[in-house]
Amino acid sequence: RSSATSSSSFPSARLAGGLVSVIVSSAAVAAVVRALWAAGSQDEGLRRNRSAVDLASAIVVHQHPQQLETKASDACRDVQEGDPCYESIIWALSTGVSQYPEWYHNELTRYSGFLDGQAVLHKFGMGSCPKPCASGAGTASASELEAAYAHADTEEAIQATAAAPECQDANSSETGLCYTTVLWAQLVGIIDHPAWYEGLHQGSSFAEFQEYLHKRDKGNCSKPCSKGAVEKVKPPAGSLFCFSFIVPDTEEERLVRFMLQKRSGIFACDEFRVVSSTKRILGTVDGREVSTMESEEAGARKKDSWHNSELFASTWAFLFKEAKSMFRHDWVVKVDPDCIFFPDRLKAHIQQHAVPGPRQFFANCNQPQGEAKLYGALEVFSREAVQAYRVAFTRCQYSGQWIHQGEDLYLELCMEQLGVQEVGEFTLVGDHRCNWAPCGDGSRAAFHPFKDLQSFEQCFNEAVR
Repeated sequence: RSSATSSSSFPSARLAGGLVSVIVSSAAVAAVVRALWAAGSQDEGLRRNRSAVDLASAIVVHQHPQQLETKASDACRDVQEGDPCYESIIWALSTGVSQYPEWYHNELTRYSGFLDGQAVLHKFGMGSCPKPCASGAGTASASELEAAYAHADTEEAIQATAAAPECQDANSSETGLCYTTVLWAQLVGIIDHPAWYEGLHQGSSFAEFQEYLHKRDKGNCSKPCSKGAVEKVKPPAGSLFCFSFIVPDTEEERLVRFMLQKRSGIFACDEFRVVSSTKRILGTVDGREVSTMESEEAGARKKDSWHNSELFASTWAFLFKEAKSMFRHDWVVKVDPDCIFFPDRLKAHIQQHAVPGPRQFFANCNQPQGEAKLYGALEVFSREAVQAYRVAFTRCQYSGQWIHQGEDLYLELCMEQLGVQEVGEFTLVGDHRCNWAPCGDGSRAAFHPFKDLQSFEQCFNEAVR
């Protein structure tokens, strides 16, 4: 978190790096902060929240444009992911234009394309953004071509950079601008701003939205190869990205260490992450150190272990930023530390019970009878379901009531609101709270809850016997 004290204050804003309170009164504040950054400040808090610097600059420019002493260079440059300008554009399009539209002088909306965002931020001196070079989607810019000729090893690499494909379907395994823009239009834009999408409706296919945006040069979208409604197919069991959140120096940490030693649980998934409020070294795998990912936003639990929707919403947001590789996998799985979990068994359940259609999640409890619920011990989402949440989670937080819910109820209601298909699979987890099964039941993918190491280890040994 970064703040500067003065006589006037502005509202807090949610940035990619978390909740940042910015208080400024003149361009000098931004100038000082930028000078510290340029000088190579070792303040890790400042480094992690560079977006706060850009936000401060944006406010200063809006409030006191005449005080800005330096202007962005007129030289054009097309920014790439990792560039401070890139992060500023993404924040402006996803959040800034909704919460602070006046900053952009009515020249930018959430419907604007990436290049539009860069042009507007450059015009008003925001986000350290240079003037964009590219003139439209699918066109290689001069700087991209220069980079290709400077660094490419083969003529084929140069040609691939210069030539735009005749058609290309936006890919859910990536977090690129086109896929994100189409998904937002399909899940949020068509509902909040139907007039923007003439001829489309909430039932229009992903390809139809991509075609619409392509024709209007929005979102850097290529012409889609697919046409109209695409036949729904059953997603493969494929690969798993698994994660847990632990509270440090508690029994949760000891349970996770045990599973790491056994190379089981999330550590047997195709890729895994453990998130915590502090960095903890958990052990080694094949000589490589395994530690938690430190998330300041995902701090201590609020109220109690049940009212934890804010904690896990922050954890999801953190992973979207720091573990984008999750979208290379077919399924994303959240596992509680006190849950004994076997990924190979989960893949068998997915193979048997997944349904046609890209966006789906597993409801794992039917108590009371006739109701399907998501219990948080083991949460299983298709990649496309998680992509939908990444893009449109704000729809699930319009009501302040969400912060009083358990995270599993919050996600269950959110999936329903986003039109993600619920798959009832009630033999997935042997849970004392729902559909209990003995630890020796080899058909169950997980067992829960075992909150102390002794009972946890005993159940694990029975399960693998």
